[in-house]
Amino acid sequence: MARIEDALRESPIFSQLGRIGLARLARQCTMERIAGGQVLYREGSPGDALYLVAHGRMRAERETDNGIQVVRELKSGETMGGLSLMAGKAHRATLRAMRDSEVVRIGESAVERLLYRHPTFGREAVRQWLRSVLYAPPRRVGDERRSARTLAVVPAHEGAPVEVVADALMKSLTDRGTVVRTDGQCMDGPQVARRCEWDLTTAEGVAVLDALESDYDFVVYMARRNDDDWCARCLRQADRIVVIASSGTAARASALSEQISGLQGHAEPEVVIVGAGASDRLAWRALYGARMHHRVEVGDRAAFDRMVRLLTGKAVGLALGGGGARGFAHIGLLKAMERLGMRADLVVGTSMGALIGALYGSGLGADGTREVAHGMFVQRNLLNDFTLPRVSLIRARRARQHLEQIFGSTRIEEMRGYFACMTTNLTRARPELHDHGLLSHWLVASMSVPGVAPPVIYNGDVLVDGGVLTPVPSDALADLGRGPVIASDVSANESFGLAAQDSPAGQAEKVNIFRVLYRTATLSTAEERDARAARTDLFLRMPVGGTGMFDWDQFDQLVSRATDYSEQQLQSWLKSSTAASFDGD
Repeated sequence: MARIEDALRESPIFSQLGRIGLARLARQCTMERIAGGQVLYREGSPGDALYLVAHGRMRAERETDNGIQVVRELKSGETMGGLSLMAGKAHRATLRAMRDSEVVRIGESAVERLLYRHPTFGREAVRQWLRSVLYAPPRRVGDERRSARTLAVVPAHEGAPVEVVADALMKSLTDRGTVVRTDGQCMDGPQVARRCEWDLTTAEGVAVLDALESDYDFVVYMARRNDDDWCARCLRQADRIVVIASSGTAARASALSEQISGLQGHAEPEVVIVGAGASDRLAWRALYGARMHHRVEVGDRAAFDRMVRLLTGKAVGLALGGGGARGFAHIGLLKAMERLGMRADLVVGTSMGALIGALYGSGLGADGTREVAHGMFVQRNLLNDFTLPRVSLIRARRARQHLEQIFGSTRIEEMRGYFACMTTNLTRARPELHDHGLLSHWLVASMSVPGVAPPVIYNGDVLVDGGVLTPVPSDALADLGRGPVIASDVSANESFGLAAQDSPAGQAEKVNIFRVLYRTATLSTAEERDARAARTDLFLRMPVGGTGMFDWDQFDQLVSRATDYSEQQLQSWLKSSTAASFDGD
């Protein structure tokens, strides 16, 4: 009873009831413990009680055709279910525990008596409930993953270097805020002396862990075994699960992989492979259902800093659109970022944006990327191998061979940073994201403009240029929720048509077969552009007007204009409040 009364007293809307009112209400309530990942009530169930989060964190969510939509997150002291109760309607969302949590249940009769005895409570409570529904900013897919503050560091196998990784993570996290680590019995960190006096696997540990998450910016939950009660609690407390494996170790099912599979939709797992030995990255990712992996070596501070940016939603992502020769403007963006000391930890590209992003992601930097692109399209013009039209105007054989020479046997999952490219699956009428596989193969597919270059056949599906359905792949980055998204749109904002006074020669130039095919393959409305821009933190409409798809000779002018434009836009953005989540260290 005392713990319920304490929870009510700590809540802003109940604290005004006074000592007697709190004691009277506490006797009518019950305390419910909800394990992380479990559901307290589901959308459509009767609204028959008001719920107060005493300890932990809860999330209101809805199921949509596009997956789970996060409506609201609740921390200690916040309530849910009040409007459904007062309206006599079913719950409009599912309430799921994002931590091991304790929730005070206040039944319908208790709420009615409370409203009768304390009218001021009723007014303030209704105000808060209405604000949370009517005036809360809309949440987008991926937004909730930008605020990751708790990391569960767990071993994939016996002997995995969890403590080494946890130590390195602590050092990187210290530069970004206050941090504490716990192994279930002891706590330590740069801001706290080591203490060992708890058993945090018990029910009473819920309140202790809740206090840690309130007092510190980041909490590292470290487990030395993958099959005990503490490891299970670490998984339930985590915003992100960091699975540690030694290089050279085969991916095998374990108690940990089974536990994580049962937490789907709760916390996102990622694999960290430690060491330089050979490892099957895709096997590890598949075992844990991870969309991302990290390769680090002990003592490589830069690699751990990059991993921390990705884990905590502070990594900058670039979405590079398609546009033929206009895509050279992306190089200007890369140059501007380097001048300002900015780095990109993730790159997703479409068509020419995929090629520029792959070169940059291979470690060439802006100047190296410029040199290779200039050699391909200005010095050699590798897209001039015309053929008798059957499925395309060019064979693209020379370009394919050159890409194979540049990238060799490099696989996307082996690249230093995260990279992916987009294609359009004509067979299934949907966009496809490729974040693993042979890099040169998927670049060819991403750049295969229908009718201009031959399509790529893969597993019986016909794949073409990603720009057909994804001109600028900002959505793909935003959905990852890793931090600010900067999109570079190189589509020209110009009309496509003829004037009555145009000469026959001018008409032929404006509607030649290349322009018609490219325009057909990359149609995009203003509404679609606005929707893509809404998913970004900075949307750059590059100064590419007057440049055609095959205007390779405008290379230098495009890069120069785009550099100046990008630097100006980036400087303005960095000074704005929307850049608050950018980690420029």
